[in-house]
Amino acid sequence: MENSSWTRVQTADTGQVYSEKTVGREQRKKFEKNTMKKLHRYFYTFMSTLTVKWEIYLNAPGAVLLVLLFSCFFLTGTCWSDSNPSTPSPNVTAKALQLAGTRLQLKGDLRGAVLKYRQSLGLQPNKKLENIVLFLEQRLDKSVKKVLFEGNLGDQWNELAAFGGDFKKFVRIEDNVLVVDVPEGNSWGKTGIRSVKPLLKIPEKQGKFAEKLIFSFGPKRSTDFVLAIIPANWDGNLEWRSHHIRVGLKNSSSLTLWIKGREVMRTNLTSGSLEQIGIIVRPDRLVLVTDGTDTILLQGYLPDNLPLYKDGYRISVLTHAPENGMKAKLVLKKIDLEHVPYEELAKAENDPTIWLDKTQKTVLFDGRILDKRWSKYQIGKGSNFSQHVRFVGGHLFADVPKGIGWGKVGIMSSIPLVWLDKFGKGAETRVRFNFDPDQTTGFVVALASMNASAGNEPSEPRALLYWRKNENTNTTKASFFLTPNKPWKPLWEQEFSNKMPEEVSFILTPGGIQIEAPGISKDIIPWELAAASQSFRIYVYSQPEKYKEPVKMALKQILLERKAGEPVEPPTSQKGVESLPVKVLFDGKINEWWEAAGVAGAEFSKFGHFENDQMRVDVPSKISNKARAGLLSKKPIINFNERILSTSHKLKLNIDPQKSTGFEILFHPGKHVDMWGNNFKAAMSLVRCSEGPCAGKYTLLLQNNRNPNHIWSRTINADWVEKKWDGRLTIETGNRWMAVHLSGGPSVRSSGFNIGKNSKLYMTVYSRNYKNYGPAKFALEKITSEWVMPDGMTHMDRFVYVDDEDFDADAFLDNLADELSLKNQSTLSGQTRNILEHKSTKDSTRSRRQMEIEVGREIRFRSTSSELYMTARYGAGKIEVSCSTIEGKAVRTFSGSLISDKNNKYKLIGQAKFKPSPGGDVYYKFSSNGQLVETLWQPKGKHPVFLRWTRVSKTD
Repeated sequence: MENSSWTRVQTADTGQVYSEKTVGREQRKKFEKNTMKKLHRYFYTFMSTLTVKWEIYLNAPGAVLLVLLFSCFFLTGTCWSDSNPSTPSPNVTAKALQLAGTRLQLKGDLRGAVLKYRQSLGLQPNKKLENIVLFLEQRLDKSVKKVLFEGNLGDQWNELAAFGGDFKKFVRIEDNVLVVDVPEGNSWGKTGIRSVKPLLKIPEKQGKFAEKLIFSFGPKRSTDFVLAIIPANWDGNLEWRSHHIRVGLKNSSSLTLWIKGREVMRTNLTSGSLEQIGIIVRPDRLVLVTDGTDTILLQGYLPDNLPLYKDGYRISVLTHAPENGMKAKLVLKKIDLEHVPYEELAKAENDPTIWLDKTQKTVLFDGRILDKRWSKYQIGKGSNFSQHVRFVGGHLFADVPKGIGWGKVGIMSSIPLVWLDKFGKGAETRVRFNFDPDQTTGFVVALASMNASAGNEPSEPRALLYWRKNENTNTTKASFFLTPNKPWKPLWEQEFSNKMPEEVSFILTPGGIQIEAPGISKDIIPWELAAASQSFRIYVYSQPEKYKEPVKMALKQILLERKAGEPVEPPTSQKGVESLPVKVLFDGKINEWWEAAGVAGAEFSKFGHFENDQMRVDVPSKISNKARAGLLSKKPIINFNERILSTSHKLKLNIDPQKSTGFEILFHPGKHVDMWGNNFKAAMSLVRCSEGPCAGKYTLLLQNNRNPNHIWSRTINADWVEKKWDGRLTIETGNRWMAVHLSGGPSVRSSGFNIGKNSKLYMTVYSRNYKNYGPAKFALEKITSEWVMPDGMTHMDRFVYVDDEDFDADAFLDNLADELSLKNQSTLSGQTRNILEHKSTKDSTRSRRQMEIEVGREIRFRSTSSELYMTARYGAGKIEVSCSTIEGKAVRTFSGSLISDKNNKYKLIGQAKFKPSPGGDVYYKFSSNGQLVETLWQPKGKHPVFLRWTRVSKTD
């Protein structure tokens, strides 16, 4: 009988203390075995770290021998195993395979090592070894291939038969090849195999490897089959209902990709029998279907809102008749799983939507992969991307046969990819389009501000270059269209005798747009959309010379190059001229401009308050899908007159970024608490994304009414918003355009807004959540309003741009006297001399001043008694007269025009009669010989006021 004693043991690996009463040899062996198993696990981790993570390979003979001794000790288990070596058990064989794998690992053959470890795991499951193998697989420099099927079902595959299928009747094994031959008359004839357990895991978003399933087919032709990837807990027999990814071959020629029951792409095979199909699933959720040469045949994305199954996916391979009752055949040789390196195209530094630093060069399209930035594009009856576009030889190839309308197929960017950031002096943005000229007969490239509606050409405003080949004359012709030209009326058109171009470029500078291509003039064409913060979508598609002619287009790549310009200096006024006034609309407290409001259950009284000169809103989650709260204006915040035709207007907001997760600003002609539900005119927002592709970032958005095609947005890193942004946001509005700027950072601008002269818009400033029923915080400190002064603003300019209540009549008359001073006459010669006469029958006072008018100069004058402020513009033989103010109030609606004949006599074009506030009529009258111009204003209940222009010679 053995002595009983207490032994205290502290293991080196865990530091845990065990107490054991020795009761016999078996218990000691059990304890020693457990201890050695722990050392066994950490040995594997140490070896993996040496050979993979630290990239150290122990090849010295002494080191190899030493490690092999330890491997024998730890891996074979001889030090704790009582098994008989003369009769190897599966456990012993598994350990021998582990030892062989270790030898290969020490030699640097990680692929061979992993294969040995996998064979070992097939004999003796070992969770710890499985984790180590996964560790090695994820860090291999080269792909690791795992055989899933090689002609026999084994214990990994089950029979599959459904909808007329019969495994026993239609399946046979020939030379380790699975042959499924379904005759006619068997419904859909679904017959094949399905995996017993999940064999594929879709990689995590941050992963560096993609998963590739490789299906190899036998020498006999397969005609009709389906490859389906199905969640682990779904029925593999019902592949159509269950699949997340599905690839199908029909009639030996048509290959289609479905994702969750939706067809995303189809192509016609041109190279005969298909011997291999690869299905690649990438960490960014892109699914690629390739052939044996790794040419991409099909591609599409798993939806962002599709939940991925962590338990993995099963695989089904089966015949599928092209039509009900027809025959089908599948010859399957092998299925492999391979981990392939993955490199995301749109890395952060290559993202074209990021705020420009200094310069940027990036590939937008590489000719192979349509990532999420791109969409398929087809216009007109008969044009079909699936039928007429394929990816071959590293480029996108459109091949539209004769008789298909205008044959317009290609790609368009699903988001704006061209952003004119830091667009000051010296800035340049170039978009290069590279083609294979030998395989191209007609193409269109375009930049457009808005998204094109389904099936339509690029929306205006746009810049569009159309280049095509005339096969009969062997010439090419280029046409350039630039909004605001009428549709399909080219700005210029040019014919060439050479072949199609290999490269064309759009070049955008602060001066306008330039086309760079062989034989094209490099003139810069002024374009109002070539402005700071403007963005564009890109369109590339085929188009022939004539209707129903065949056309080809081989697009190799699209590149973007951006260079920042000098900082744009703010406008300044002339010396002694005061800047335009800034009006404070909100300073943290409710005033005559605003009232507190909320929508969709987010009452301001519950979730908002005013504190320390801030409006604060904190709407919790689960209130409603569109819960918002904040400020609603009591009167129009935007109230534009003709000033908007010559300058822009700014609303500036001060926001506390530390206390804000999202907000939105809307404009509407009427006062509505919920402007989203009442067809708003414009909207902008800044919101932190909580999920989806932009998770953890902010989205800056600008939207024109409720049209989904009129949305412009860009993502911004949260660190910049929360640490570098000072909280100042500016909404700038011009005639039919708007922009939103974050101080010191990104901006979004676009045209096409129905906002301009006579626009009056109310405004809401609300918190906003990113997703329905989500929370939102918002802290607002200040809102101001101002007009942007023209650079070099004079005293007289300032009177034009100030608000009516800020107009100083006495100061205006003083400046007018200086403007009309006779001392300026000495600098003018040979011009028409005019007498400006003010007459009021109210006080019988008269005043006269003489002055000379220089052609092209703008003159402003005012009647003293009535405070009638008028403007006359002379130039190009035309005079325009307008009334700006009556008795200190804005009217700015009078207009009339004159032209001069060869004898310099003025003739009336039309006659204007207006009824300005506060009432009365205005007439423009002219003498029969055109020598006299008289303006009469008859206020209601008041004496008339005359304003006369009399034309005299210089010698008078």
